[in-house]
Amino acid sequence: MPETQMTIPKDILELLIGRCMTDRSEYDGLAELCAKAGGRLAGTKAHTDAEKWTRGRMKSIGLSPVRLQSFETPTWERGSCKVTIVRPDLGEIPAEAHGFAPSGARVEAPLVDLGPGLRDDFDARRKALKGKLAFIGEKPPAGTKAPHRSEQFQWAVEAGAAGMMLASKVPGLLPQTGMCAQEEASIPSVGLSLEDGAKLKRLIDSGKRITARISLKNDVGASKVANVLGDLRGREKPEEIVVIGGHLDAWDLADGAVDNGTGCAVVLGVARALAGLPQPPRRTVRFALWAAEEIGIVGSRKYVEKSWRKMDAHVAYLNFDMPGDPDRLLLCGRQAEVSALGEMRRGLEALGVTQPVSTGICLATDLKPFVFAGIPVLSVLGSLVGGAGSCYHTAADTFDKVHLPSLLRTTACAAALTYALAECEDLPFERHSGDQVRRAFEEEGVADAIEGADCRMVE
Repeated sequence: MPETQMTIPKDILELLIGRCMTDRSEYDGLAELCAKAGGRLAGTKAHTDAEKWTRGRMKSIGLSPVRLQSFETPTWERGSCKVTIVRPDLGEIPAEAHGFAPSGARVEAPLVDLGPGLRDDFDARRKALKGKLAFIGEKPPAGTKAPHRSEQFQWAVEAGAAGMMLASKVPGLLPQTGMCAQEEASIPSVGLSLEDGAKLKRLIDSGKRITARISLKNDVGASKVANVLGDLRGREKPEEIVVIGGHLDAWDLADGAVDNGTGCAVVLGVARALAGLPQPPRRTVRFALWAAEEIGIVGSRKYVEKSWRKMDAHVAYLNFDMPGDPDRLLLCGRQAEVSALGEMRRGLEALGVTQPVSTGICLATDLKPFVFAGIPVLSVLGSLVGGAGSCYHTAADTFDKVHLPSLLRTTACAAALTYALAECEDLPFERHSGDQVRRAFEEEGVADAIEGADCRMVE
């Protein structure tokens, strides 16, 4: 049980909340980012424009130094995608290729219904899948964790499938995109709308044999991209670092306003709030907008790899990816340490933080490499307001979905957490060893993710 409570002086808390709740600068900044660099997929001109915009924004806030941390990574740019139901003759249906779908593909094959696409579903129909199209058109049963699309895609490849068709789980006639591979895939994979997926499922259930044709053309290559980093130097312990970040890149179908423009706005809003204090906190706060999260959580992983020898100086990481209306704090994989957040949680109750602290480990966002490195990882969680979650990875992820009150409340909570970690005399959390990280993965039910992971594990 941790002995040190994470706290923040009442006058500083009130000052930060007041500023964050009344300053819409980064909401307006997000509108500007969406207009200048919407659909900023890593490796595209839009992403380069977003890097330049972010660098200028950080400098105007007063961070120093502000720098680009460049690296080369495989990149993918969308071309054409056409899905036709040829038997029965239903014609073309809307679809979007998944990230790293082949540069060229034309496949025609019968569909094999895999229900919700759980591992057991693939195992049960493994022989039937060879040379066919894996079709996933159902939600998992209540209480069952849905596999990530990249896992389903890998199972399809292993079974010898000719391709994969994945229906959305949210209404609106909106096919979803998303990454299925980290390099050019060997078979095509596409997202369908919930409604078209349901129609195909009804036909299959009625005894119809469905055959589909998938035709794709995309650009696959490699590009130099950059994380954007800006520091607020600590006044007493500048060598110790609290990192707060979120991914800058976004899928190319829309503005990337919710995913993850909102996270970018929170990070920059915290920077603005802390830079405006009478004096900076004890430790350095590093503000990071990561590149290439959507195509493999690349930017944050590159940062951890390049900083590995100095990771002991990183006292905490805070991640913001599609933040909602705040209702709870997150302390990844540290069930025995949540009591250290008791006073902080009480201080943020007026902003909506009333639920128990979550300790879940989500490995589909930029906190992943920090968890593997043993660094304490925190965030502020909540539900998206007004159906904004339905726009995830679709053409509907536009600026009008951003809920200003939620954004300001999350920014206020994030500012308080960041300041408390950077200012406290005694740190409430320590870096975990490899054994502690493995134990945390077991406790959170994600131990299978360790084997074959692309992130370095602390010893």
